[in-house]
Amino acid sequence: MRPTTIQRHRLIREEFNRLAGTMPLLQIYIVLGEKFAMSDEYIRKILHKKAPP
Repeated sequence: MRPTTIQRHRLIREEFNRLAGTMPLLQIYIVLGEKFAMSDEYIRKILHKKAPP
């Protein structure tokens, strides 16, 4: 993966961790999708991938 993609995925994971527990999970996917201009399905795929070390 390109460094910019890794950075974007890291930001998505950090934002997910910040929002976890504040609203339902599916709503978090939608909020993150809107914030990062991606589909909620793609956000889910990113979050289910193992983070690089």
